[in-house]
Amino acid sequence: MTQKITPLIAGNWKMNGDAGSFLEVEVIKDRLAANEVNAQVVICPPATLLHRVSVALHESAAKTGAQNCHAAPSG
Repeated sequence: MTQKITPLIAGNWKMNGDAGSFLEVEVIKDRLAANEVNAQVVICPPATLLHRVSVALHESAAKTGAQNCHAAPSG
């Protein structure tokens, strides 16, 4: 028996994302709603945008992921 493998696409913004990057979340959400992507999608924004992205993706096919912290000023 052959199993179908669903690809996983995870985007880790590290510490480089900002509010301007938030527009990409809406594009991804819209494409998933239109069934344009045949994959599981996870967006891992910086901690400062984690709540906002989670709210935007509520009831979406995309999921929100978190990342750990680092001492560097940018990543």
